[in-house]
Amino acid sequence: MNTDQAMTAFIDSYFRAVKGFTAALQAAVSPYQISFEQYQIMRDIAVERVQTLTDIVKLRGVTKPAIARQISSLLRLGYVEQNTANEDHRRRLIHLTTTGADVERIITATPASGSKSSPNTWVTANWHS
Repeated sequence: MNTDQAMTAFIDSYFRAVKGFTAALQAAVSPYQISFEQYQIMRDIAVERVQTLTDIVKLRGVTKPAIARQISSLLRLGYVEQNTANEDHRRRLIHLTTTGADVERIITATPASGSKSSPNTWVTANWHS
């Protein structure tokens, strides 16, 4: 296989993987009125990758106003809450509410209506060798 063929095969595989995973996620998140990006934020909070808006901005490489809009929607839905940090009152810590934690777990683990797999089962079937 030459370089052009390898690149074409890689691109085809990449888009098939992205399309399949995105379809599974969109089907899973839509009943909860959130976007894929908002699910990513909830997932990052759930697995303790982030604690603040600034953490999310750094992790995602997106602007602070863009993340603030996503957080604002999650706050309105009651999926996250913000509290002032005890050790530094300038820091606002973001946590999943009980409802938000339940929604994140359901989206991650449960097949959505009309979907053949959940994000977890899709990753297991398509990502692990």
